[in-house]
Amino acid sequence: MTKNVKKVVVDTDVWVGLANRNDAHHEACLAVMRKFEKEGVHLITSNYVFAETITVVSRLAGKEAAWKLAMKIRQAGTGLEYVWIDEELEGKALEHFKRQTSKNVSLVDCSNMAVIEKWGADGILSFDKAYRKNGFAMLT
Repeated sequence: MTKNVKKVVVDTDVWVGLANRNDAHHEACLAVMRKFEKEGVHLITSNYVFAETITVVSRLAGKEAAWKLAMKIRQAGTGLEYVWIDEELEGKALEHFKRQTSKNVSLVDCSNMAVIEKWGADGILSFDKAYRKNGFAMLT
C-alpha cells in the first residue's frame, strides 16, 4: 500500500468482501479497512456503489445481511463520505464508459473513476483490475 494516503474511494467488491465471511477477499478487506481507520484515511463511496453492494449482498447472504450493511454504511461516522452521483458525475462516468474496450467494465466502475477524479482521491479500494488499466491507483 502507498504511504500518505488521505482519500480513498471504496468499490463494491470491498464492501461485499467485508460483509461476506465466505468471500475470498474477506480477510484482506478487514485488514485494509482497519489500517485505514487507524491512519484516519477519508473513505468515499457513492450511491451507485451502495445500490450495487446492497443488491449483491442480498443475493449472496440474504436480505437481513444486506439491511445490516446498508445501515452500517449509511450511519457511518465522519470517516466515510457518501457521494451522490448527480448529472455532472454521471456524464463523466458515461465518458469513461464510452472509452472502455472491455464489456466487463460497468457504469458503476466508471462512476468510481469520475468520483476519484472529482474528489482528488489517492486511489480506489478494489480488486477490479479495470481501475489500474485506466490509470488509477489500486490500494488493495
